[in-house]
Amino acid sequence: MIKKQFFTILIVSQFIFLSGQAQMKYDFSAIDQLWPIINTLQQDQEPIDEIWETLFKTPGYAALLKYELSEAFFKKHLRLTYKPSMKTNKQELLAANNRYILHYDKLLSYKDSILVFQAQFKNTEIVNQALQLTSEYLTPEMLKNAPSTPLAFILFDRDARGGYGPIIFDIIFVLDKKEKATSLFAHELHHGYRMLNMAYDEEKVELKHDNLLQALNWLQQEGIADQVNIPSEYILSLAKKNDEWAINYQRKIDQSPDIIIKLNMILNNMVVSENNLAELGRELVSNIPQSGHPTGDYMVEKIIKYLGKKDLIETGGNPFAFIYLYNIAVKNDMTLPFFSKQVITFLHEIEKQYVKQPRFDLVKKAYI
Repeated sequence: MIKKQFFTILIVSQFIFLSGQAQMKYDFSAIDQLWPIINTLQQDQEPIDEIWETLFKTPGYAALLKYELSEAFFKKHLRLTYKPSMKTNKQELLAANNRYILHYDKLLSYKDSILVFQAQFKNTEIVNQALQLTSEYLTPEMLKNAPSTPLAFILFDRDARGGYGPIIFDIIFVLDKKEKATSLFAHELHHGYRMLNMAYDEEKVELKHDNLLQALNWLQQEGIADQVNIPSEYILSLAKKNDEWAINYQRKIDQSPDIIIKLNMILNNMVVSENNLAELGRELVSNIPQSGHPTGDYMVEKIIKYLGKKDLIETGGNPFAFIYLYNIAVKNDMTLPFFSKQVITFLHEIEKQYVKQPRFDLVKKAYI
């Protein structure tokens, strides 16, 4: 199964989940290991192999290397950033706005803040607040399945990763969020709980259905989790203040009706092209902007507006049900785009193949 790039959960040591059944853990070992490596590179020397190996065996880097980036990638960019003999190459990349060099070059200026963050992290209320926020979009049963893998802080990009085992956070990305960190953690926390409550086994998904499931998961997981940290009213409020990011993001949300029409067309092609599902699945994924965030937001907004949150939350681990709920919601406003009856039937046949408890009750209601 293709691994999805989700944001996921914040896990903190000696902190009890709302369910009271598990302890959280965090891991800063990669950050601790980076300082001596950078010090060696700054002397225009090469860290010995054992030092590199120790870095790449830390939970965050080990997971990222398994599914996404390479040791060579990190070695290259750390050398370019910190070796004096590579200064000319570095300046050229900085002038070209290379995002990795720009990002890695910030690390030393953040060192004091990172050390303070590490020392204070155990006692912060941010985790408790994040748990409270994300619990609004999880059932009590979902909260019982507490994740046990660590949240790993590393240096890699202005981003985070989940679904790889440990939950990976770029340390600079976190510190830059400042007061927004709580809601960001809550968003990621929701992804982690959702992964533990999926309605099907991802490892059993056939290759021909892989991209289809990825597309549906993007829409559902980001659409719901975004309600925790960037609900529509928050985006609109920023847009009214001429916030550039919010204006651009709202523009993408406004394009969602056209996106849904396109997705329905591709899914209709899947209905009649059983032998071409893998290729059409890739086309489906490529037509969903920003890993599902704006379109998922749009769909969730319609579901909540017309149906409320209950079914949305209860079916949070079933991406097929998300499409059914959207169709049921738009019956209240037939000016909105919807998925055809043929598509709903097609998705339900695949749902029955993988989901232990298919939502027969929602399918009939979803027919338009």
